Amino acid sequence: MLLALISLLAFATQLGVSWMLAGTPGAQMLLFGTLAPIGKLELALIFTADIPASTVLMFTAPRLLIDRETLPEVLVRGPRAVLHHPGPVSILLVTMFLSVALAP
Repeated sequence: MLLALISLLAFATQLGVSWMLAGTPGAQMLLFGTLAPIGKLELALIFTADIPASTVLMFTAPRLLIDRETLPEVLVRGPRAVLHHPGPVSILLVTMFLSVALAP
């Protein structure tokens, strides 16, 4: 249950960024799937806003299931790994941004 609530952080980040960039239509775009008057760069920013939070959660389930670590251990090690290894997270962020921003 706690892990599900923590994973909502990634979506909440996207929702907040879409609301800041496009207002109510941007938030409705994510919540209800409606069209919003935004460009490719804004859409790329919205979709890459959750990369830090989702990267932290990316290895949570394998560590819980395979390594048999406890949830508090995993939730401490995840952010620490992202902070100590910003290179791979940055590559993921730039790749995602460019793939959305440069799409036809």
